[in-house]
Amino acid sequence: MIHWYTRKRPSLGQRTIIDNVIKKQLSKLKINDCRVKRGTNCGSVHRLVAAKLVVPYQTSRSGTRTALVPEEQGTSISEDERKIYHLNLLQQESVKHLYQRRLDSALAEAPPSEDIEE
Repeated sequence: MIHWYTRKRPSLGQRTIIDNVIKKQLSKLKINDCRVKRGTNCGSVHRLVAAKLVVPYQTSRSGTRTALVPEEQGTSISEDERKIYHLNLLQQESVKHLYQRRLDSALAEAPPSEDIEE
């Protein structure tokens, strides 16, 4: 997101700001809608910009759908390494409870860190 002033009127103390969402020109992701949320305070003179993205899907030979995310250098994943997550199973209470217990135990084992980057 980039912000810049399009018009300044120093005598009145007015400035007009444009907030943009920028994407790669050859990206397969499509921006469906982009709006400025005026009621949200971001801690600066800028407003929150919300964009709705459309992620195209392709169907593989096995019938599973995968997202078409642009591959960058060195990040390609072979078909054998690609994992398929069945997120619809999280709607079941037993699966949701099991996942929550495993997540809690994994987080309890992780050493606490004050640095958000670690």
